[in-house]
Amino acid sequence: MSYYENIYNDLPLRCARLWKKMRKQAEEQELDVTFMLMTAAAGFAAPFEHLKIQSGQAKDNRNHPAFKDFDESHYKKVLSIMEKAFSCPVEESSLFVGSRLDEWFYGKTDSIEEIKDLVETKFCEGEGLKHLKSRHAIKILRNAIAHNNIYAFNRNTASEIDELAFFSEIRKKNEETQKSEVHGYEVLSMPAQGFGGFLDAWFALLKRSSPKAALLRLAVPIALEEIDDQAAA
Repeated sequence: MSYYENIYNDLPLRCARLWKKMRKQAEEQELDVTFMLMTAAAGFAAPFEHLKIQSGQAKDNRNHPAFKDFDESHYKKVLSIMEKAFSCPVEESSLFVGSRLDEWFYGKTDSIEEIKDLVETKFCEGEGLKHLKSRHAIKILRNAIAHNNIYAFNRNTASEIDELAFFSEIRKKNEETQKSEVHGYEVLSMPAQGFGGFLDAWFALLKRSSPKAALLRLAVPIALEEIDDQAAA
């Protein structure tokens, strides 16, 4: 097993290699969705938000292993590439252009008990998936995977999983208590193989953003934040 030069960068890229190399074997063993979610948990949704930095703050984290040989100019280039993919609408992002978005569904519900029916009927008032920013859709997927908020469907009554639904809490601060409270759920569903196509695009973005495998885990959390929020990171 080769040495990790920087696990924060090397791990997701090695997940990408395994995803490409072992996907066919997983399908043959009828474990393709399990392999898909396992790969996503490690290579897409692993929480590294504590590594956020702002320009000039690398010295404040000099004792953290993730900041070894930090190069601020390279970091900004990586961040710029990711920001381009994250800030545009879903239908324009490189992360979703290969997806059949007409087969995807986005909706909101007040109650967790209504999530299954929401996805089954695919009826929801309000704006649909195409009105979302790529960043918003990615946040729903990452939060859902990180908290095991996933539901698998077999609509054809066969044993195979043919659709995946990911749901994430909508939280708002109570002005009286100043505590965050759940005010419903956002739900994103797609054919199982559609999520596999998203992972293909995700790993392609990581490799394109940082071919030298540096600073990925620093750039991803910042790129996922709205510009107005970055100053507080």
